[in-house]
Amino acid sequence: MAHVRTDARQGVPVQGRKPQGWGDDRLATFLNLASDNVLGTFAQLRDEYDRLRRIDDAFVDFTDNLLNPQDPIAPLLMLQAHASYRAAAELAMTCQSAPAFMAMRGCVESSLYGLYFHRNPNTFEVWARRHDNDAARQAVRTEFTIRRLKDCLAAVDAATANAVADLYDKTIDFGAHPNVAALAGAFRTEDNEQRRQFKIIYLTADPAMIRGTMKSVAQTGLASLLIFRNVFTERFALLGITERLAELRQGL
Repeated sequence: MAHVRTDARQGVPVQGRKPQGWGDDRLATFLNLASDNVLGTFAQLRDEYDRLRRIDDAFVDFTDNLLNPQDPIAPLLMLQAHASYRAAAELAMTCQSAPAFMAMRGCVESSLYGLYFHRNPNTFEVWARRHDNDAARQAVRTEFTIRRLKDCLAAVDAATANAVADLYDKTIDFGAHPNVAALAGAFRTEDNEQRRQFKIIYLTADPAMIRGTMKSVAQTGLASLLIFRNVFTERFALLGITERLAELRQGL
């Protein structure tokens, strides 16, 4: 089924996926290639994609049934974690490994914040006033350290806390922070008699790296669900998500 879009300059419908003027520059060329990679990854790594889809289904089954929550903060952070999960899945399937780990880190942090607010509701005002002044900004830095967030999880779910600690470190090692390991994996040089040119591989063609990044995305989505299981315990059980988590974690 063809998409119908409108050319903003002329106000007329444009048939197909390519509006007028698209593809005439280097950014559009890159985006087209990345989009094509999604289809190629789907075709060649179907099992890995299906695992990502099943985890996504668990998120959607929960959020679609999250009606009239008494406290909106944790649900909003779960939605944000899900958005980061989907962004990481897309980046992994476009073969952008390091940026995918940046999105994975965001997913983990949103999940940890959701649990922290659930168990420490009085800290929400500190967080909400972050932009009031310099003192408020410093109060947020003091209150919301990654160590405190991890300790909060460890107090209620030690097994998940251990897995999340390892996963969080992995996201940093593979691209969520600038570091040698992430840079070395994508760094290349081209030499000739006149010059040496430095290059970074934006879209990897390494099947092992693509597969490994998709697995890390799946681990991240599962970790997020396991964290929020400690927030929405009854709702997870009622919707059958708690039972599904055991199946989803197989092979991860």
